[in-house]
Amino acid sequence: MSTPKKPRVQGKGAYCAECRGHRLHAVCCTRSPSGVVTRNMTCGGCETVTRIGLCCPKCGDCRLRVDWTRHRAGSTVRRKSCLNCGHRMRTRETFEAGNG
Repeated sequence: MSTPKKPRVQGKGAYCAECRGHRLHAVCCTRSPSGVVTRNMTCGGCETVTRIGLCCPKCGDCRLRVDWTRHRAGSTVRRKSCLNCGHRMRTRETFEAGNG
């Protein structure tokens, strides 16, 4: 019988809206018994948990594969599919001009 894996934890500095401060957050990837993988960010001060990154709207898994990419009219369109349930979605990225 295999032993359960410990979640991988990394540190990240970010602003916390709950305790209203810039604190070190722990970023943790976890896998549920059903196989869904999520990335959560936990505040070091108030222990508030926030899900980060793009996740599948159907099953909630954060593992997505890019099927194709198209560059059109100043934006990028990508079709992605979930590695857990196979649900497909499209994302559109637009670029804004910066100051400087």
